[in-house]
Amino acid sequence: MRKAARLDRWLAGEYIAGDLGMALGERALQLGLTWRSGVSEAARATHSDDYAFAYDGHTLALGPHVVVANGTGASLNARIYFCDHLSSWSR
Repeated sequence: MRKAARLDRWLAGEYIAGDLGMALGERALQLGLTWRSGVSEAARATHSDDYAFAYDGHTLALGPHVVVANGTGASLNARIYFCDHLSSWSR
């Protein structure tokens, strides 16, 4: 829960305000969060549909994420994924 609380404070305070002043991954690590810059090729190949979603007629890809819990089994894993909509969105 501590990691989730740190993530909540980060997103509510800095990210939404639009003034990170540094890369997402750098800030996440500074806050003691486990940051992953993307999804592994093996995971994407095995579960490709799980890392994309449709929004407003566009398909957006998930990739960078924070690992909140990292255990064995679905009930012990938690990740919060980010979508870089600017690079995923083509108009």
